[in-house]
Amino acid sequence: MEIEKVEVYWYYSLTTFTAPFIGVAAGGISFHYLGGYNAPKSLLLLTIVALLSIMLALPIPFLSHKWAVYILLWWLLFCGAFMLPTITGMMLNSVHEDNRATANAIAVLLYNITGYLPAPWMYGKISTLGIDVETKDNAALVKLQK
Repeated sequence: MEIEKVEVYWYYSLTTFTAPFIGVAAGGISFHYLGGYNAPKSLLLLTIVALLSIMLALPIPFLSHKWAVYILLWWLLFCGAFMLPTITGMMLNSVHEDNRATANAIAVLLYNITGYLPAPWMYGKISTLGIDVETKDNAALVKLQK
């Protein structure tokens, strides 16, 4: 997709400021009315939103229209934020009260080690799949010589 950098920056900023905030607020209100994170209806709603998230994410790599990608990404971030506080509450509620602080610390550590730490390296590797490094370097060299 041929998209201007400025447009991407604005979209990214708008999306990351609005979707998670609205998602957490809407999720908190919704799960409160269902009876909190211990209510059986909450687990059903979480399952539905998780399936919706999968359906929103699957078509994104195959789309070529920027507005479709923008909209799906916004809704994907919204759904993730909608679910996160309730899932965290359910997980911590399943641990004995004396061990909740430790369980939370271990969970955050694992989020960082398995999610945030390898992400830049993994994205770089995936983005260069199928690109011949020698051809890429030669193209850069040709540009410099001109």
